[in-house]
Amino acid sequence: MRDDHVFTTAWLDAFYSTSNELVTVIDVDATVRWVSPSLSLVLDAAPNELVGRSALEMVHADDVERLAENLIRRFDIDGDDLGAQCRLVATNGAEVPTFITARAIELEHGPGLVVRMTEDDPSSRITNDLRSRLVVDEVIREARSRLRRSEPDDRWTEVVPHLIDQSARLVGGDRAVFVLRDPHHPTGQRRIDWAVDGKPFADPSIEELQFADRAFETIWVDATHPPTSLIQSYMEPRGFAGILITPIGDPTNHRGALGVASVRSGIQWTTNDLHLLQSIADVIDDAATLSEWQDRYELAVNHAPLGVTLLRFGEQGQVLDVNDRHGEITGLPADMVIGAPVEAIDPWIVDGQDWREVLAETGTAEFEVAFPEHRAQQRTLRCHVAGKVVDGELRLGVVHTEDVSERLQLAERLAFAASHDALTGIPNRGSLINLLHETLARSPELTVMFIDLDDFKDVNDAHGHAAGDRILTAVADRLRTLVRDTDVVGRVGGDEFVIVSTAITDALSAASVADRMLHAVSQPIDLETTSVAQTISIGVASAESGLTAEELLARADFAMYEAKQAGRNRYAIYDDHTRQRVEERRQLIADMRAALGTGQFEVWLQPEVRLRDRRLVGFEALARWRHPQRGLVSAADFIAAAEATDLMMPLGAELFGTACEAMAKIRPLVGRDLHLRVNLSRRQLLSDSIVDLVAEGLETSQLDPSSLCCEITETALIDDPDGVVDRLERLRATGVQLAIDDFGTGYSSLTHLHQFPVSVLKIDQSFVRGLGVDRDATMIIRSVLGLASSLDLSVVAEGVETDEQRRLLLELGCDSAQGYYFGRPMPPLDIPAHVEASTVIRH
Repeated sequence: MRDDHVFTTAWLDAFYSTSNELVTVIDVDATVRWVSPSLSLVLDAAPNELVGRSALEMVHADDVERLAENLIRRFDIDGDDLGAQCRLVATNGAEVPTFITARAIELEHGPGLVVRMTEDDPSSRITNDLRSRLVVDEVIREARSRLRRSEPDDRWTEVVPHLIDQSARLVGGDRAVFVLRDPHHPTGQRRIDWAVDGKPFADPSIEELQFADRAFETIWVDATHPPTSLIQSYMEPRGFAGILITPIGDPTNHRGALGVASVRSGIQWTTNDLHLLQSIADVIDDAATLSEWQDRYELAVNHAPLGVTLLRFGEQGQVLDVNDRHGEITGLPADMVIGAPVEAIDPWIVDGQDWREVLAETGTAEFEVAFPEHRAQQRTLRCHVAGKVVDGELRLGVVHTEDVSERLQLAERLAFAASHDALTGIPNRGSLINLLHETLARSPELTVMFIDLDDFKDVNDAHGHAAGDRILTAVADRLRTLVRDTDVVGRVGGDEFVIVSTAITDALSAASVADRMLHAVSQPIDLETTSVAQTISIGVASAESGLTAEELLARADFAMYEAKQAGRNRYAIYDDHTRQRVEERRQLIADMRAALGTGQFEVWLQPEVRLRDRRLVGFEALARWRHPQRGLVSAADFIAAAEATDLMMPLGAELFGTACEAMAKIRPLVGRDLHLRVNLSRRQLLSDSIVDLVAEGLETSQLDPSSLCCEITETALIDDPDGVVDRLERLRATGVQLAIDDFGTGYSSLTHLHQFPVSVLKIDQSFVRGLGVDRDATMIIRSVLGLASSLDLSVVAEGVETDEQRRLLLELGCDSAQGYYFGRPMPPLDIPAHVEASTVIRH
């Protein structure tokens, strides 16, 4: 042997690994040292299963002795190879006739032989197997390439049918069998896309469906594998002698089956045939998977409510795809965007960085942009980008785009509505309070003007709410023209306005601005049929260190009430005297809060007399406060303060219960049936709890409901007419009487009287005081008495102080009266003695 080259395993791998030759290398003991991949495939065994075994184990037993002699001679021959015929035996038992040639070589550990095997017969299965493998590899490569490039419809009409048609030819059958099932069909039915002979099934037979639904298995029927009864029932009607079927997919996603059938008897398939068929089945599975993912993509992307843009980055960066919603949002058609460079959506910045830098660092980015920037009708787009980073490099990205223009505009409108008055468009109370907090936090140089329209309720009732709205709007407009741009005018209540100014720094400038406001607002305001001269009262307060926004606003409010009490249509500035009154009121409220439930609050009674016979008929309950330091405090000095706070409800409940108990004690001492009149506050009348309060007082005192009369003011009647009517009706249902106190002092009394279930009118003492002196007062009382008579109401005159007033009221037809002439308010226990000693009261 003249060959200086030593053959190593690495050299053999490099030379033969990509070859289709059937080659093995053996040593002098006939032990296999290396096999080519092609030989491993033919013998149906992995290379590591063959290396280390005797080469003679791969040879048919009848050919071993003859082959061994030929192989031994090869070690002694130098030059041309000598050949020999033999039969190889695969692990599955198949026999492969071959013609063997060998050449002596030098191995790493001694002499050896390179053994080559070629077909003994041109039609032998070795050559056919290799040729089929090469052909199917090419077919599969081409099919996979076409799958990547094909449209979804072409995939099932061209690519897959071509593969199915090739199956029988490549594997050695006569027909192809292909059944694809649809496990996601809502009724469980199967979809047959392609079947026998490469033709679609219009009405698939039950056998095809059963094949598709079989357990995940390989069906193999040939000369050595008999069919089962089910397969036999499928094969016989079609003239099939053999059938080889492999599943498509995997056990978790069983898509169907692919197979070949033969009408020739005696056919014998090998595992190589099965591997070829499985390779084709894998491509079909890939096609089905690709279709499924494309269906998911279509559903998830094209039907998404957001615009979707797919991007590829890098040197070949471009827009890969967009959905329909993207075009609707941007107005850009897909064919204009797809294929465009990524820079087409630049430059967008996120927190001062290019969005791609943010994306590469964090994997996500979110930002808003004005789009399109060059058009008049700009829209705001909110974009969320997610990216795929590989080895630190940004590769792919998806942009979800949403048109948030309308949402932002709505949010702006809602924010404006939440912070501004709907009628006038100026800031509301909450907005002003926030402004005061923010401004005070920066600087105490701040002045607040609290403005209230004078007698606006009367004007509103006289001309209607629409006219009232026009007046409020006109006042707001006039106030805004009188302040600087840095000042803020807001509406904090029905007819209340506030001005926050950093320009007014002293009392002199505040007085100047207030004078201009009084003059400007008082100019006539044109309505539809008339004009109204509306006046205002103004309270001014300046900020001090440590003062809160609420405290500053309360000071200006208090000063405004000072202006009203001084005559209205004027201003008042919060000063030391005002501060003192505020502190006194604050202390009064604190003392009231502490006095609740301690017995300091008392009820005194004032007699009421029937005028025609001067007989005592009842009492009015009047509140008194026996203050530990101030002594006896009149109701006029503390009820108004309680009404302005949350104290009125508990205080009113305590006084009502005390009055009922006092009356229950007095009636037996006086010795006759008398009624009790109790005042209900505006807050009590506006609360649903008033009915329960009255019922509880009657039950506790055991008073007859008909002996109790609840007095209410006219202003309370018109604050909430619907709610008041309901509560008054419920009170009347308990059996008590209802009276309107101070009748005639309110604008709406005659207009709304018929709406309320009252039985008594009480004439205000201001009219009684004018009897015989003021002609108008006399005419008003005469009118009230006439109205009461027509409505079958009784009338009580208040404030009778002289016998002349008593006589005139009697002549006018008044029913009853009360006042100092008949008796002052007194403690309940003093009543019997007063009645006994009185010369003007009969009992």
